[in-house]
Amino acid sequence: MLHGPTRCLIRCSKPKFDRDSEDDYGIVFVRRVVSHLSGDYTKAFLLGSIIGKYTFIVFDYDNPDHSDTCDVLGFRVSKSIRAISVPAEMIHSRVRSWKQLNERHKLSFPYLGKLITPTTQNPTPRSLSDAPTAADSIEKSQHKDSETP
Repeated sequence: MLHGPTRCLIRCSKPKFDRDSEDDYGIVFVRRVVSHLSGDYTKAFLLGSIIGKYTFIVFDYDNPDHSDTCDVLGFRVSKSIRAISVPAEMIHSRVRSWKQLNERHKLSFPYLGKLITPTTQNPTPRSLSDAPTAADSIEKSQHKDSETP
C-alpha cells in the first residue's frame, strides 16, 4: 500500500508501452501501479518517462515538493505488476538532473512535453520526440533578438 511521500519507478518493455500507453508519458501505467497498491491516484504526479529498449516512468506519490528524501519503490509491469529493487540514489539523481535542466532554462518542474537536453546517460524522454524543447525556444528567442535593429 502506498502511504506518505514516495518516488516510484515503473519499468516495462517498449512493445508493451507502445501497445498499452494512451499518451507519450505512460500515465496509464502510473494509474495501474497506484491502483495495484490501493493508493489515491490524485496524489500521483508524473515526473518523466525515458524510452529505450525498456520504458522507465518516474512518478512521485504524496510528494508535492518532489523531495528526494522520500522512499523509492520500483515496479515491473508486464502481464502483472511486480515489485523490483531499484537504487534509490540513482532515481533521485535522475530527477535532480531533470529539475536542474528545467531550472537552467527557467521552466517549472516537472514540465511535461519539454524535459530537455538528454545525454547518453540521460536518454531522451519520449515526450521530446515531437515537441519543441526549451533549448529550441531559447535559441529562437536569441535569434529573434539578434535580428532586432
